[in-house]
Amino acid sequence: MQGLCTQKHFPAVAQPFRVLWAPWSLAALGIALALVISAFTMATIGTTVGGLLLAALVPGFHLLAIALGLKLRYLSTMVSSLDNRKTGSSNLSSDKSGFDFANI
Repeated sequence: MQGLCTQKHFPAVAQPFRVLWAPWSLAALGIALALVISAFTMATIGTTVGGLLLAALVPGFHLLAIALGLKLRYLSTMVSSLDNRKTGSSNLSSDKSGFDFANI
């Protein structure tokens, strides 16, 4: 039948909220890590080096988050396609001709 779909779709899970093409959780983690590394560098080496490092780390972590987000989207598509290929019987059968666990 055309137009009949029995699979349930959860768009909030399949397409998470994104910040400039990166998943929001990875983007927030990247910004937090950049701030911590930059603050540590400012405390130990100097404010100029820490400020330059912050300017380099934020875009770097964001590009990494975008790359990981693309990979995660591919993995979620692959896992959801495996669910469509499941065939065969379940173990909820009323047939008692299987293995007898009483002798274990």
